[in-house]
Amino acid sequence: MPCFDLAYKGKWEQQIGIGELTEQAIQSAIKRRKLDQNATVNDQLQWLHNSGFAAADCVYKHHEFAVFAAFKQVPNHL
Repeated sequence: MPCFDLAYKGKWEQQIGIGELTEQAIQSAIKRRKLDQNATVNDQLQWLHNSGFAAADCVYKHHEFAVFAAFKQVPNHL
């Protein structure tokens, strides 16, 4: 949702300024992020399923950054 996207972007820009990154590295990251085309977690999970993955999940999400795990075949022990 656009309201969350704006809030997450603002929070990310605040947080990258707190660390040990140089100003050049910060500006480079901001410029690089302008090229990103964010998709929803649901859309990305659907893409994984449509690509032939038998099981897929978002195992971690922090604001607009997400980590996915997927199996082509579901292991017997799960």
